[in-house]
Amino acid sequence: MEGIRNMNIFNTSRMVQTEPGFIVGPISSFLGFILDFIFNLINGIAGPAALGISIIIFTIIIRALLLPLAIKMNKSMEKMQILKPQIDAINKKYEGKKDAESNRAKGLEIQKLYSENGVNPLGGCLPAILQMPIFITLFNMFQMPYLYINELNQIYSRIAYQIMRVPNFYTYIQNTPSIGINKIPTNMPELMLTDKPDLLRLFNSYTSYDWQTLLNVLPTNYYDIDYVNGLLNIKDGMEHFLTISLIQPAGLTFPGVILPVFAAATTYFTSRMMMQKQMSTATVEQGTINPMQMQQKIMMYAMPIMMGAITVTSPAAVGLYWVSSNLFQIGQHYVLNKISQKKQDK
Repeated sequence: MEGIRNMNIFNTSRMVQTEPGFIVGPISSFLGFILDFIFNLINGIAGPAALGISIIIFTIIIRALLLPLAIKMNKSMEKMQILKPQIDAINKKYEGKKDAESNRAKGLEIQKLYSENGVNPLGGCLPAILQMPIFITLFNMFQMPYLYINELNQIYSRIAYQIMRVPNFYTYIQNTPSIGINKIPTNMPELMLTDKPDLLRLFNSYTSYDWQTLLNVLPTNYYDIDYVNGLLNIKDGMEHFLTISLIQPAGLTFPGVILPVFAAATTYFTSRMMMQKQMSTATVEQGTINPMQMQQKIMMYAMPIMMGAITVTSPAAVGLYWVSSNLFQIGQHYVLNKISQKKQDK
């Protein structure tokens, strides 16, 4: 029987599988190592909520690592506020001059002023730019979380071993449309169900209903169904946080929809905070619309809508990370502002 011949591959160590990409793959492995390390530390304490809490702690660590950049950005904006009268003077100097040469000369003067005072007007974008690769990497990681959370990998492997003890088990899967070919992700059309890694990819897409359907069609005299049900209960506990499945898309139904709503709301607040900070340093030319302000207003409303929509279709774990990150940034903003205000009052 094929399952028995291949028994040696069913160990509980971390699987080695082709990395998802030349750039994203190594980053996923590195961040996955950190997340797995955090999970192993708190799993015995937090119990079923361990994965969700691990993601929150992971987020705090990432934001803490980006804190020096946030402080530098805050200082840069403070310097821009100090330079505002000089920028106003340059704008007044070229007021009414719309020719290309005047615009170029004005831009060079403002750029020179920034350079002499060590100010980067685009510095505020850097933390957000650095966040995007992390966001994309986490999206990739939670497409197949069992590759990065070793405890979850062990559970999936043990379930796979039990299922593959059934002779020609793959025919039961393929002949049941709701759990077979229709469940195979569109980007993995050539899955070989006799191969353990690909079988785990399919199992990773299963909902609780899919698992029950599979167990109902498999003959129970070849595997320990009680053992499998016990493993599935542990798996479900690990993959849920506050009743939300972290590996399934958040969706538009309760309770998963909470994450897209919070993702949109917290993104709006963080965008608004940044806009207010930058607006205090921006100069409005009388009778004209400042293009920078217009772009900021568009982004302030577009970003929350975009992040809410992305969170709806992403694994809920990604939404949890984004919401946690935004809440950290909101708190960070108020703390840094308080520190800044105290320095100015002295």
